[in-house]
Amino acid sequence: MKFNFFVNDYMLAWNLLFQPSITEWVANMKKRIWSTYQRQYKDMQEDHLEIIKEQKNYIPNDNTLYEYVFRSPIYESLKKGTEDHRLLLMKVWDDTKKKILEELKSILRFNSSYEYNVLIVHPLFDTTLYQEGKDAKTLVIGRRIDVSQPLKTVMEMIHYALKNELNYAKTYNDIVDAVLELAIQNEMYTRLSDNSQYQVGAPVVKQIKQSLYPYWLMYLGTKKEDMLNCMMRDKIVFDIDLYEPVQDFSKYDLRKFIDFCISKCKIIEQTEEIEVI
Repeated sequence: MKFNFFVNDYMLAWNLLFQPSITEWVANMKKRIWSTYQRQYKDMQEDHLEIIKEQKNYIPNDNTLYEYVFRSPIYESLKKGTEDHRLLLMKVWDDTKKKILEELKSILRFNSSYEYNVLIVHPLFDTTLYQEGKDAKTLVIGRRIDVSQPLKTVMEMIHYALKNELNYAKTYNDIVDAVLELAIQNEMYTRLSDNSQYQVGAPVVKQIKQSLYPYWLMYLGTKKEDMLNCMMRDKIVFDIDLYEPVQDFSKYDLRKFIDFCISKCKIIEQTEEIEVI
């Protein structure tokens, strides 16, 4: 897995126009633009997808509003803040990628050899998007949490990338998200930060993760006598005796583990509610 970090002027301008306004001045600017250029504004709504496809050679059909933004008083400072943010995330990736790739291989048990372009936008936009580009798979990312927890953002980048690599049917979206959170944002983040990160994640898949947690420990090769320590570390408690060991987990990779979870989803839904302490 490889990440290349870029700032794209058109993507930055599009986000300024179409994401929630980051200042009152921007909100007023957008109102002025709308009152004069409604047709152009409407026509630009899907431009961000075309920018991703043609990120190196993008030419808009109508440059009027992009030039308006580029000349605006806020754009220079917005661009500088975004460039600074790109350097921050790039440094975190460069400083940790050797360890990340080692842990990733250990957890996934298969090689992820894809290369990704990461188009950085200002963290005030608080956005994440994945899209196939013409020349590369592309992530657009700029999150408020990036500033205080850039390593967490790198974990989210890997999560989004892997989710699209795995390409499971949307029917199983919550299970796939739950497993990827366990793998990347919980287990790998724990290994990198030396503190349990098992309470990190999206509330929508929290209960699924708690139900999967005993099987997840088995997948990681945790011995029964060591599971209590993991429960105390991660603040998740379950009755060990209710779970029969799955002997074949040592032969599974993450894809096969997801298949196991999907096949067992009805059983998992009926499992006793696991206590979070």
